Amino acid sequence: METDWKTPYWAALREHDPAKLRQICEQARYAINTRLLELAKHPALASKQETNELEEALREVALHELKTSSRI
Repeated sequence: METDWKTPYWAALREHDPAKLRQICEQARYAINTRLLELAKHPALASKQETNELEEALREVALHELKTSSRI
């Protein structure tokens, strides 16, 4: 079963309420990391493109959280 990581990822990037941001970003990171683990366990399913997308998504979520939380 493939983990849906894009839905929580996009939710995190759309969130601008600092009170909600941490939890939503944690959910996104969890989903992204879960998908990375799935791909690590089943290398035949892994494409370089998806792996790159997942790694970039982790960076974007962290940067968004940092930028948004620093506006407080």
